[in-house]
Amino acid sequence: MPDTPYRLLLDRDDPQRYIENNFAAQLELLVDLVNYGTNLIVRCYQSSGRRLEDAIVLFALTKHAFSMLDAYEVLFRNGATYAARLQTRSLLDVSLSIDWILKDETERRSRAYYVATLRDRRSWCRRLIPGTPEHAQYASCMQAAGRVKMNVSQQRLDEYQRQAQEIDAMLATNDFREMNEEAERLRQKKNFEPSWHSIVGVRSVREIAKGVDRLDEYEVFYRVTSEVAHGSDYENHVRFEGNRVSVEPIRGLCNQDSSLLSYTIGLALRVIRTVIHRYRPGEVENLSRRYVSEWQGAYMSVPELRCEASIVHIEP
Repeated sequence: MPDTPYRLLLDRDDPQRYIENNFAAQLELLVDLVNYGTNLIVRCYQSSGRRLEDAIVLFALTKHAFSMLDAYEVLFRNGATYAARLQTRSLLDVSLSIDWILKDETERRSRAYYVATLRDRRSWCRRLIPGTPEHAQYASCMQAAGRVKMNVSQQRLDEYQRQAQEIDAMLATNDFREMNEEAERLRQKKNFEPSWHSIVGVRSVREIAKGVDRLDEYEVFYRVTSEVAHGSDYENHVRFEGNRVSVEPIRGLCNQDSSLLSYTIGLALRVIRTVIHRYRPGEVENLSRRYVSEWQGAYMSVPELRCEASIVHIEP
């Protein structure tokens, strides 16, 4: 028989009702921004030179941004505001990447992103191809983790080999050879695949934020949301009060979530403005009018969350 949740730790109904009753305008705005973004991506690509960098910026990064906004809306609507912070962190990450790639050396930085992605894909293929160093390392890790060895059919093995060979051939072309050689040098130095931005000399997301004059934003919001990603913010889960332990519910609501909702909407608007300025500058005035007439009201009037979620007190 399926379990029912311990109500004080997981109440799926009350937080959802509260969000829908008090944040209807903001939920509608989130949905509309996602819908707008899907159309914007296609319009911008049609107006672009349809080069590699355009596909990376629009179909990889901008699409990722609106994927995260879509997921944020689903989680926030259902009262899972704490988990929604992960989507905010990812949206911030990709927003910084878009700004940085478009600021300077767009072609070079896009190529680094593409080369890193190809290399990652090749690594996963090789992990399943017997006889490769990647396969030996992967098998050792799986064994140490107590996992059963994967049985790969000959058909799948042939496909992985074909993909790895195609990637090798692509990375050997004049377009990608130099970038790939630098990535390989970094991999041999550190014994793992380098991040895409390190291939062009930028070691961290913090450096990217500094390079686009958004370091203060990074220090506040990236660090806060990263604590959720790494599970290092114990105060959002448990508190110690003398001999009593107080545990926050899984779908609790707190004041911080209102500011993060505003920030998340602002990130989406920034991505929209950035790609429109780059690819559809003739739409800038239309965007401004739409913002004022349809979006500004909900964006500027985010209610404060009522912190009345039950706290579970565990007595000694």
